[in-house]
Amino acid sequence: MKICRLSILLLSVAILCACGNHSNQDIETMSEYCTNDSFLCCKIPSFLHLTKNDGQSMQFEGNKKFAKVMIVSSYDRAVKDDFVQQLVGDNRSKLTVIEENDTITAFEIQRGMTTIPAQVVSIYQRNGYAVLLATMGIDIDLHKTIGTTIKCNAPDIDIDLAHYNGDYINLDYPSNWTINEHPGTQTADVFIGNSDHSFGIW
Repeated sequence: MKICRLSILLLSVAILCACGNHSNQDIETMSEYCTNDSFLCCKIPSFLHLTKNDGQSMQFEGNKKFAKVMIVSSYDRAVKDDFVQQLVGDNRSKLTVIEENDTITAFEIQRGMTTIPAQVVSIYQRNGYAVLLATMGIDIDLHKTIGTTIKCNAPDIDIDLAHYNGDYINLDYPSNWTINEHPGTQTADVFIGNSDHSFGIW
């Protein structure tokens, strides 16, 4: 009886070690991907392959898992929470929150006797840009590892600049941006940015 229990214990330890090695192997074999203009870059595990690549985002899929990294309008919890709501929608009640704060929201889901990673969404500030990372079916530690590899490089392009002279601020800005002198808020005197307000300066 003792030998049987010892065998089961050793088998359990071997399985856990094998799972740990598999996870480490995934991290060690991550490949770097960048948007076409090399503005946004990150490392992704080898079991995911690139399915979308544009100047603002990259999307990856493989083994019924998913990852997306994208530039968003600002670095704050509201942006992350809005994306979480869009991602999980009415399924939120079926998910268990395992971590939630200003920068990350992570869910697990119960499938029979097994708990598996569901959605994880996190937001990062990189070189003055806000970047959101969303994954599905990837555990939170691997998600965070991907997050540490995200970087934004200044685009290697010449930008025509215009100058704004205001009562409280003077600055140069891309000439294709628009100026709204009365943005309708109590905390800002001007908005300078994209016409749809997706990116700019308050």
